[in-house]
Amino acid sequence: LKINAAMSDEKVLYKCPECRKSYRVPVESSKAVMCRPCQTKQLKEEADQIREAEIALDNDAKSQVEAEKSKLAADVRDGKACGRCHRQKKLFELFWEVPGKPFLLCKSCAEPLQEAIEKAKVEADAQRENDFLNKHKAVLLTSTPTLQGYQIVEYKGVDGVEITTATGLFSEVITEIQDNFGFRSGMYNSKLRKARLDAMSLLKTLAVQLGCNAVVGIDIDYSTFSSNRTAIIVNGTFVNVARLDTNC
Repeated sequence: LKINAAMSDEKVLYKCPECRKSYRVPVESSKAVMCRPCQTKQLKEEADQIREAEIALDNDAKSQVEAEKSKLAADVRDGKACGRCHRQKKLFELFWEVPGKPFLLCKSCAEPLQEAIEKAKVEADAQRENDFLNKHKAVLLTSTPTLQGYQIVEYKGVDGVEITTATGLFSEVITEIQDNFGFRSGMYNSKLRKARLDAMSLLKTLAVQLGCNAVVGIDIDYSTFSSNRTAIIVNGTFVNVARLDTNC
């Protein structure tokens, strides 16, 4: 408010409506009715109000996002939404249960994941089988209590395997005829040989299962039962051996 005019034409005397202090401004700035300190204070208050409004909006947005996340997590937990793409379940739509996942998946998400799981399972089974075959092939067998060039570092105990084989009616007839003429029974011998090799293979399998890499002191026994059945019993001491350093 203009309350007085100076004799000079260059400046006009005004009184600030806020602090009620008088100040002079040029005639060209006669639209300004607040002193500079009050203008600065007003601008600061407006800036603070804008900042508070922005913070309130951010908090509301965060709360809304958290609420949506909570609702989505509840839908996934209850099987109402896909656990991967978060798509809501449609009416009469079936969601799939994938092994190893604590949530259900829609068909488009479950199929490639199921294929990947099956592929990884097949590869893991093949790797385990390959590792087993390598260990099985590396098991050393001997009838002596020691192995030349190796040192026994661990004893796992004594164990064995048993295999029962039958001659069969046809084999019995052929064997009896060959015995009458003084010939060897090739069919019966081949069966016993195959049974012995199978028993040795089972002995290696048992060694791998026990975590051993050698079997020493192997003893093979044969026993006959009724109905022309023969049992092959193979026992041995399961050990772990280490190759001796020949440079020492």
